[in-house]
Amino acid sequence: MNTTVDSQQRPGSLWDATAELVAAGQQVILDRMDLLRNEIGDDLRMVVVGSGLIVIAGLVAAFGWVVSWLAVVVWLAERTSTPFALLVVGGLHLVAGALLGALAINRFRQLVPLTEAPSRAE
Repeated sequence: MNTTVDSQQRPGSLWDATAELVAAGQQVILDRMDLLRNEIGDDLRMVVVGSGLIVIAGLVAAFGWVVSWLAVVVWLAERTSTPFALLVVGGLHLVAGALLGALAINRFRQLVPLTEAPSRAE
């Protein structure tokens, strides 16, 4: 009769089982942290690239806006005087800015502060 038993077949102590369980739990946590770190890195990279593209698009659009209005000023300056052309274009921008500002103020006035908002439980 063979009395030797492999270490894998022999039941270990409760202490060994607890140590193995803790080590496995730590490895699961470390694996989850690595996965989360990779996912956050990928998401952050996507947000940074997307934000950069939005900024570049805004700069290109702003440059186009300026060039377009300069063309309007030049066109008007050929028909009238340059100061009058600048006055017309600047005035249009002031009126548009004032209207948009009034619209924004009106929208903000319609907002209900959180302290006055009815609770969902009611």
